[in-house]
Amino acid sequence: MITAFALMSAAPTIALPDPAAWTVEQRVDYLADGQARFAQPVSHALYEDPKVRAEIRRIGFLNGCKLVKQARRDVLDAHFPQLKAGYAAAIRKTVDENMLKTTRFLSFNASPLMSASFRLRREADRSMASEFAMIRVELPTRFFELSGALPTNNDPAANQIKPKTDVAGALGITGDYDLDNAGYLGLACAEAMIDPKVRPQISGGSQ
Repeated sequence: MITAFALMSAAPTIALPDPAAWTVEQRVDYLADGQARFAQPVSHALYEDPKVRAEIRRIGFLNGCKLVKQARRDVLDAHFPQLKAGYAAAIRKTVDENMLKTTRFLSFNASPLMSASFRLRREADRSMASEFAMIRVELPTRFFELSGALPTNNDPAANQIKPKTDVAGALGITGDYDLDNAGYLGLACAEAMIDPKVRPQISGGSQ
């Protein structure tokens, strides 16, 4: 069982076929790769922009979620080498080497590496502040480049999105998502985009 907001940051937890065969540097490289592709400090920046939220409503929720995903991929891919190098340095600085050597699940969403994720986040925010600042500027620019080609969706149902039962129960939502709430919008998009086969059970609710 995990909290509802884990839907927005869920990442695969991968069990290595032969952990002993991986060096510490290989583990750092693997973890840095995953962190760079998601870049948590900026991954939800688009939802926090009121102009982006308004544009998502204009083109319709599902189209908006798809374009957020595309814009994020395009921008993060362009910054990937710098992000990966920065995360690798941050991991080396904040994660105990013995932990890296012995953990079987190479994911910051799984114990015991979860305990190091907060230190990693603080170090990444500090050491990559300028990179994150550039990404935050580029994300909405790319989003609006993509969304400008889409017509206005005048169907009210396009923006009437109900949470799944377990999410509604966990968060106490009795109607539709408030799509002008950045947190709810990010959660709703994550729920819409996630593969049902890997969707986690949400704590505090029922399916």
